[in-house]
Amino acid sequence: MTDPYGEIDADVLVVGAGPTGLMLAFEPTLAGARAIVVEKAEHPNPPVPGRQHPTAHRGSAGHAGSAR
Repeated sequence: MTDPYGEIDADVLVVGAGPTGLMLAFEPTLAGARAIVVEKAEHPNPPVPGRQHPTAHRGSAGHAGSAR
């Protein structure tokens, strides 16, 4: 099997694109390091059934699920 991305060069490799993984990848970049984040899930934080997704439209009060 051929690697579709070719050779990947980084100073930091973070496994997991959840909130902690993204923060762990971001911090070293402030010092000039190159970071790569890998995630196996298509959506790192899948929506919970019956619960509105955090990026969904927010009502005038700023709370998820409030109606306008």
